[in-house]
Amino acid sequence: MSANMELARTTDAGLYVSLVQSLALPQNQKQFLINIQNIQQKIGNLTPHYVSTSNLLNILLVHTLPGLIPYSIVLQAARYILETSLEKEIGPVEKEIDNEDNDKDKDKDTEREDHDIENKVEEQVPIQNETSLIETADNLLQETNHKAADILDFEYNKFASVNANLLGFLQAKTFALSQFYNDLNEIDDLFDNIEFREFQDWNEGVLMPYTYYWSNYGAEYSLSLMSLQTYLQSSYNEKFDKLVQPLTNGQIQTSEEWLLQTIIPLLKYHDYNIDALDRWMFQVYKGSILKKFGLWNIVFRLLNLEVLKSEHTSTTLMIKMKTKIIPHYLASCYYYNLNGNANSLSSVELMKLYDTIKATLANILDNEDEFKNEPKELLLGEVDLSVGSNETMTYKEFSSESNPLAILFKPEYAPFLLRAIATCQRLYPISQITMQEYLQLKLTSDNSNDKGNGLSSNLAQKELMKIMNNVNATNWKLMYQLILQFKNEFVLNSNRAKADYVIVERLLMSGLIEESEELVRDHKTELSPIEIYEVFMDKFWESFNSANNINDKIGHLHQARRCLDIIEQLPEYTQLPATKREKIIALKHLFKAMSAMKNFKIVVEKNKPFTPSQLVKFSNHSAHEQLGKKECFLLITVILEQNPKSYLAFEKLFRILNDLLLYFELDSSTVDTNLYFSKLKTACIESALVDNNFSYAYTQSIELFEHFGNLLSNDFNIDQFWLTFYQVGKFVSPGWLDNADPQEMQKVWIKQRQILSLTLQRLDCGDHSRVILDQWNKVNAKLEENSRDTNVANMRQFQIQKEMNNAKSDSAWSLGLHPQDIINDASHSTNKAGEKISNLFVSGLGWAIGANR
Repeated sequence: MSANMELARTTDAGLYVSLVQSLALPQNQKQFLINIQNIQQKIGNLTPHYVSTSNLLNILLVHTLPGLIPYSIVLQAARYILETSLEKEIGPVEKEIDNEDNDKDKDKDTEREDHDIENKVEEQVPIQNETSLIETADNLLQETNHKAADILDFEYNKFASVNANLLGFLQAKTFALSQFYNDLNEIDDLFDNIEFREFQDWNEGVLMPYTYYWSNYGAEYSLSLMSLQTYLQSSYNEKFDKLVQPLTNGQIQTSEEWLLQTIIPLLKYHDYNIDALDRWMFQVYKGSILKKFGLWNIVFRLLNLEVLKSEHTSTTLMIKMKTKIIPHYLASCYYYNLNGNANSLSSVELMKLYDTIKATLANILDNEDEFKNEPKELLLGEVDLSVGSNETMTYKEFSSESNPLAILFKPEYAPFLLRAIATCQRLYPISQITMQEYLQLKLTSDNSNDKGNGLSSNLAQKELMKIMNNVNATNWKLMYQLILQFKNEFVLNSNRAKADYVIVERLLMSGLIEESEELVRDHKTELSPIEIYEVFMDKFWESFNSANNINDKIGHLHQARRCLDIIEQLPEYTQLPATKREKIIALKHLFKAMSAMKNFKIVVEKNKPFTPSQLVKFSNHSAHEQLGKKECFLLITVILEQNPKSYLAFEKLFRILNDLLLYFELDSSTVDTNLYFSKLKTACIESALVDNNFSYAYTQSIELFEHFGNLLSNDFNIDQFWLTFYQVGKFVSPGWLDNADPQEMQKVWIKQRQILSLTLQRLDCGDHSRVILDQWNKVNAKLEENSRDTNVANMRQFQIQKEMNNAKSDSAWSLGLHPQDIINDASHSTNKAGEKISNLFVSGLGWAIGANR
């Protein structure tokens, strides 16, 4: 550049000093811009030393004081200076100047132009002393540039774009004004109509967070206020700490809005440097557990929104989140749930905490494809719960990589935590399962070789029992869904049957027979036929022994009956061993017996109703130890004793006895039906005698003898029944003692003699034969005596009749009847009666002495 292209130093200094002087006086907006424009026009293409672009911008930074020039004019001036910059980089001369005359003309024009500028400067700045002017300009220049560069941190870059230099100017000018203002709204004219991206980023990431901070916090908490000047000159970490301090102190109620307007923009402006955020979230913030997790949830939700904004943001932010705050958040979830902090919460608060954690994890998992796969399973033994969940550990110790639980803090295990929290939340209302118990159930097993989610059978039974404790008919369907979740979450395939056994067992204990039937009938369990049999039989005996009556239509006995029916109706019933099927058949016979007995009065314990358990115990009593058999017949005798007319229902009693025998003997081939039939007959006969019903006793005795006649000789010993027949033969009704009809008595004695005769004839009574024979003699004697009395009475009657006939002989002859014929007929009748009695006597005595054997 030739020397004549430089602006004269005196002129240059004068322009510089005049501009600085003009800024010290109030001016209208137009005049200030005119001054700038005039300087640019006066300079033209000359190269100034004092009024260069850099120095003009520094003058605007340092010497435009508040209240003198509107900030919008300052902005316009700066933009104008930059856009019409005089400092342009000149490249090397590419070709020689051929026309020497042209150079001479240009030099003349330049000299003329310099002369004109000097004249104009003299008009504005009277130059009294050229040396003094230069010195003044130098001093102003040095001071101004020092403030601009060292204090306001501004330096014009001639190689940068207009926007880049303008942004630097605005940043420096904002800092310069911050010594006068805290409220950026008072200088917002400085930023009018600026739309380029770099400024918008700075405005949104730096200025707007402070504006929100000032508007919503500064006025009310002025003592702890961070000034705008302090804010602008602070580092990123210092800005972060100051902006987040109101949240740390609990002075802000709308946490989400505060974070959205201050912290998130600041993070974004600093390329999502989340170190400060991570430190504040997990080390600095000291709110309650609910407030912590609530705040963390807000942070992750807002970060999630940032991730969604662009692919670049998604990649950058997610990488930083996965290395910092996600692992720390997972560690915090385990720390506060395992180390007792969550135990201090009420049930409502704990459910709220679970909801918050689930929402946060959903935000974490929402934007990472690798998280959308099935939760990564842990191998059993990878986590040592006894060490990793020590309650004395600090958070710093707990979250360190040396913690055996650290594997759970890896981002890829976030789905595992989400499933754990969801499971704990669903099961907590019915089992109060905690995270500690979840991990124990999930990561421990009876078999150390098991892999995947495992479950100790003891833990399974304990937890399932807790879940099933509150099951009832109303909540069963909902509970069943929770139970299925429990099984799917914790129970190994090898333990499914054990878990199903507990489920069905607990349902039965709760009286939910139909629901239990549905599970086994529809194959919703993995129980084998044997296991189904056992679990229902356990319930059967529990209900059977608890029943307070023998009516199987109601109460506990009805439940017991339903258990039998369910087992019998199973499609797999035929797969049961024969012994178990026979047991079911025997029990059904027992129920048939109880059903037939329920209408009888039965008391075996004073003031207590007759129950199935009493039936079993009573019938299980052995009256004949030498036989070693269960004596059911005692119960029948009780019925006969306590129900006076029950002997009339022999068939019903025999069915009861037979069903009881089939139950207690189990093997029907061992039951001697003929023996018990005969024993029951004799018992009914004796009961009839007690009831003064000789006719029934006689009839049943004859039937029993007929029954004996049809038996084979080796069926059983019928001789044991001699006493019953002896009682029939000896029976004397109280009604016979007074005014008994001789003819009726004769019929009775004939029947008694017949029974005694049959007893002597059919039974080997041994030493008892003499007793029976004595009774036979007594009955026979009564018959003979009665027969003689009857003959005498007949003869007397005959004499009377004869006299009457003589009196009426005339009448008889007139009727053609001869008196001798009448006498012959009477004599013949008497002889026949005596012959019949004599034959009976001889025949009976013959049986007694064994003449016809």
